[in-house]
Amino acid sequence: MTVGLGLFGTIGVATSELTLAFYMLILGTGLGLVMQILITAVQNAVQHEDLGAATAGANFFRSIGGSFGTAVFGALYVNALPHQLAMGLRANPSVTSLPSPLLWTPKNLRRLPSNELSVILHAVSGSIAGSTVTPYRLACSP
Repeated sequence: MTVGLGLFGTIGVATSELTLAFYMLILGTGLGLVMQILITAVQNAVQHEDLGAATAGANFFRSIGGSFGTAVFGALYVNALPHQLAMGLRANPSVTSLPSPLLWTPKNLRRLPSNELSVILHAVSGSIAGSTVTPYRLACSP
């Protein structure tokens, strides 16, 4: 799981779908192996009559943690995206406007000119990576 998370830290705009799928496979395998060990550890730590409650409690707190994590990181992404888009627009003066993020479907994105698509891809990538990514660089545009 640690290796998978480390690999996810290297994902960028140019990462291929095959590479991304491989990283997901590594992370998913690691996560699957860790989850069962944690449940077994919880079950071994309680008396037999509390086995069901302990298992349910472990699953409940795992769900709460996942929900909380999704909400926090979603809020960070939504907050960072407008700033990243603004940096991309400043760095690429040939792009005067972009479609609303509500219209960013794969079908619609394929229709965009390469300079507009590049601004969006770098903004999304920068928003996900947070402060660890270098700001939008014009040299990276196709």
